[in-house]
Amino acid sequence: MRLFVALEIPDQVRDGFAALIAELREADSSFSKSRARWVRPENLHVTLKFIGHVDAGKLDAIRAALAEVRLDSPVELRFRGLGFSQTEDGREFFGQELKPRRTWRR
Repeated sequence: MRLFVALEIPDQVRDGFAALIAELREADSSFSKSRARWVRPENLHVTLKFIGHVDAGKLDAIRAALAEVRLDSPVELRFRGLGFSQTEDGREFFGQELKPRRTWRR
């Protein structure tokens, strides 16, 4: 099982990302060989830590440890750009040779 620690995002932010995804999806549709898989807005989140592959037997202990983590105030995040994670096979994107695997905002 692949595990990660993440923050849910507010609906207003999610809606903004949904609009951005729609624009990128539209731009991507002009590439005949596009193999992009688009994330549904309801699955968007902010990953804090990727834990990796974990045996199911360790899940309860990890869940219990994370249940102890608490913040007294909200977390404020500011996004300031757009980036791509790379794959090995590559593809053309907006006229540049990029190999996007995941997209994120900064």
